[in-house]
Amino acid sequence: MPPLAAALKTKFDDNDPNIEVVALVGKIPQTPSPEQQQQLLRSINGRMITYDTLIQEALDSYKDYLEADERVSRLNTILYFERDLVHPACSRVCSPSEARCRQGSA
Repeated sequence: MPPLAAALKTKFDDNDPNIEVVALVGKIPQTPSPEQQQQLLRSINGRMITYDTLIQEALDSYKDYLEADERVSRLNTILYFERDLVHPACSRVCSPSEARCRQGSA
């Protein structure tokens, strides 16, 4: 058992903690070689990432979230319009018994 997992086992009841080690760096070091870095990090379930990559991945994820949220919002709007017969022209709720939109009425 890796030392970190053993130390965590003494503090927590989880038999199989999912531990990932992330080294956040300004730029990837030149030594040891990238292959050696991968091998060393893999042995501790680790990875190395640069600040720039972390920021770009966060921005990309947030952009994906906003796009998905926008699609869901549009879908909810469509469902809301259908359910409550809200007319897009006036954004007012009309009951099913009303034959026309109340646009222009107070």
